[in-house]
Amino acid sequence: MSSFLIPILAALVSAPPDDGIHDIRSLVAAIEALQRPIEDFRCEFEGAVVYKGALAEEWKANLDANGVFETFGGVFVWKREGEMFADILHNVGGDANAASEKIMIRPQERVFEHHNHPGGRSIGNVDIRNLDGIRISGYKTPASFFLIDDLKGIRDKDDRATTVTDEEVDGRPLKVLTVFMVFKGTDLPDRLFERYWIDLHRNGHAVRHETYLVDPLSSRSDITLKSFKIGKEDVWMPVASVSKTHIEDDAKGLSVYTREPTILQTMSIIDRTMEFNKHPGPDVFTSKYKPGTPISDHLKKLQYKYGQDKLKPQPTRSEVEAMLDSQLAKAETQKNELGAAPFSEGVNWWAWSVSGLGAAVVASLAALWMQRRAG
Repeated sequence: MSSFLIPILAALVSAPPDDGIHDIRSLVAAIEALQRPIEDFRCEFEGAVVYKGALAEEWKANLDANGVFETFGGVFVWKREGEMFADILHNVGGDANAASEKIMIRPQERVFEHHNHPGGRSIGNVDIRNLDGIRISGYKTPASFFLIDDLKGIRDKDDRATTVTDEEVDGRPLKVLTVFMVFKGTDLPDRLFERYWIDLHRNGHAVRHETYLVDPLSSRSDITLKSFKIGKEDVWMPVASVSKTHIEDDAKGLSVYTREPTILQTMSIIDRTMEFNKHPGPDVFTSKYKPGTPISDHLKKLQYKYGQDKLKPQPTRSEVEAMLDSQLAKAETQKNELGAAPFSEGVNWWAWSVSGLGAAVVASLAALWMQRRAG
């Protein structure tokens, strides 16, 4: 045999077979098939948010000795058709109260229900809206790394373009889903938005996720998988993530890339709390559901602090008005910034999305609180 043919034949023998998965629809279909044994699951989880660099210096009064800005924990329930329940407690550094948050998703009704109570004796807020457009992975729950619902949402959006390619990472063959934002009706080019690295040899879970709101990188999450028994089958599940945000504001208040991360968020499923295929009924995905006493010591401590904070004095009218004025001023600044720059410029989308929503919530809470006081 001619010597120059040997390397070619060797390459052909070693090349992986074509699995036919070259687009998002076939990719999501393959993942759904691989995850068929997971009808539903329930778990407890915990996590922390650490500020670093200039952000840590700016917020140092609200950080502990290790730079921790927030700890959180909760109970999470998911069902195959996308139903979800999360009961979360947050504790922010400094003297802030522990806060309570509940998230309920009922896809058959196209309903997203969000309950937020800032702690102490402050008035809570209930937000019920259409599920369309809600990015579930953006909340501090295991839905941030159990990503099938996110992928299905991307598949169904007409303002997204996608590619599916093959890549080997640490010796493992992965599918890479690249997502572009499409600006229909404009001359703007498609913009790289995010990437998912998906392991089809471990039940189709993502092991890495990157976002690109700024160049060259906004955030990166590395996800740990673990094998569980469901009946007689070995099934992989995501159990932890480490997420690094590479964004800070420049002198103009615009979001820019930082080589070193500015925010580090960790989250993990608490050992021995994962339960599969318990067939939760419809009430579990409503505000009526009470998860019961947690197993986690961390979550028990958060529950205790939240209970103690509820006994603190109610804020005065002047305190609420001052908080409202501050939030409205921030919202006005963000609104002006949004109107002044297109998406392709370095506008502070990260801060705007959080602050703008927060200001609207605070405004409604304050108005309701003052109405009740007046009545």
